[in-house]
Amino acid sequence: MLDNVPKDPLERARFYANIFAEGSKNKGWDAAITREHVTLTSASLIPLPRVTARFTVVSSLCNGMGTLHGGATATIFDFVTSMPLTLKSEKGSWEFPGVSRTLNVTYLDKASNGQELEIEAEAVKIGKRLGRFDEVPK
Repeated sequence: MLDNVPKDPLERARFYANIFAEGSKNKGWDAAITREHVTLTSASLIPLPRVTARFTVVSSLCNGMGTLHGGATATIFDFVTSMPLTLKSEKGSWEFPGVSRTLNVTYLDKASNGQELEIEAEAVKIGKRLGRFDEVPK
């Protein structure tokens, strides 16, 4: 397990988010999106691991119609939905969130340049095989 992982849920999520966004191996556009545009605002383990983030739509992530590009939406969704798992990390399990197994995004409405969004992600089940935990959070 990594040294000096904070116990406070919000600080813990921010710790892992920083590793992802600032890590020497991750210089891609997805790290830039999460580093520059997504702010984790709250985190809790009760009743289930949950993280809330804020994101302001910027023109560099918009499509030709001036709305948030679907690929940027999916990237942000992928990142934020991984963060609740870091709250349950332990030696050998979820020290680094890893790869999403399934990503399904339903676009209900456009998000325009300058619009602020709030994203809430909750881990409703962490299994033995995928999350490698001994029990599902209650």
